[in-house]
Amino acid sequence: MKFLKKAAKSLDSLDHLVQDLLTLNQMESGVIKFSFSEFDLLELVTEVIEELEHKAGKREVQITVDADRTKGYPTIADRQKIYRVCQNLIFNAVKYNHDGGEVKVNLKLSKNQIQVEVKDTGPGIPPEDLKRIFERFYRVEKSRSKGKGGTGLGLAIVKHILEGHKSKISVTSVVGKGSIFSFELPLEKKKSDPIEAV
Repeated sequence: MKFLKKAAKSLDSLDHLVQDLLTLNQMESGVIKFSFSEFDLLELVTEVIEELEHKAGKREVQITVDADRTKGYPTIADRQKIYRVCQNLIFNAVKYNHDGGEVKVNLKLSKNQIQVEVKDTGPGIPPEDLKRIFERFYRVEKSRSKGKGGTGLGLAIVKHILEGHKSKISVTSVVGKGSIFSFELPLEKKKSDPIEAV
């Protein structure tokens, strides 16, 4: 039974790898189409956090959201793919954090954009690795060890999804203090109810 469980886990990992490779190849070749619709970005982020709370709780990592709940965060984008972007970034922030660490998701409104920041208190990423973390299979050895699992394709997929939205992923990191991943999406303003810039 122990052997079968290990074999099943290996097959699951292989399946994830194949699926991620297919997704990445389809995006690069333009096969995957984007389906844009209007939705609230804060609601989406809240859904992602609820999905990941159990995993975070196992290591006592606290996830918080810094956003003005009296305002809306409407955007027009591919909801399913932006869900995957937020899921990947928040999951990584939990996965590569310290036990008892913190993950903070900040949503900031500007005149025409919504900025999403995912900040963690993990080990950080060395400067020489920062430019390469969005490459396929690239791992930062000290903080992203094989024991952590994953396919090494998540950030590459995030990069391609955001490029499909004419956006880009940015990262800043301090070794020993943590990392901040951020991206922007357009703010969909309603003519009858304009949202003031912060």
